[in-house]
Amino acid sequence: MTAEEFVNSKQKSLLFFARGYFSKTIPHQELHLFCWDIIEEWVHYASHSVKSEPYSLQERAFWHLVHQLHFWNDEKLMTDQYLKTEIDTCMDCLDNKIHEPLDFIGIRP
Repeated sequence: MTAEEFVNSKQKSLLFFARGYFSKTIPHQELHLFCWDIIEEWVHYASHSVKSEPYSLQERAFWHLVHQLHFWNDEKLMTDQYLKTEIDTCMDCLDNKIHEPLDFIGIRP
């Protein structure tokens, strides 16, 4: 499985969980566990050849979003407006609403 295929297969679910979290229908713990699941699946599917694949804009946004949602606590995610703007930008990129380079560095686990 290529990095692009992995991201394409997971991005809708990631958006579903992120939107559910921010609309307060999915608890923070469930979002956190979902991010762990993505990371675990990546480790399982990623081959050594994937490491040499270039990053796409969507992949950078995808990994940046996963890392932000996983790293920050509930209070920070809900109250930090700068972080929320960053997260919204990543989500817009995954929704194909943004097609220009982002300043985010999303790195594969």
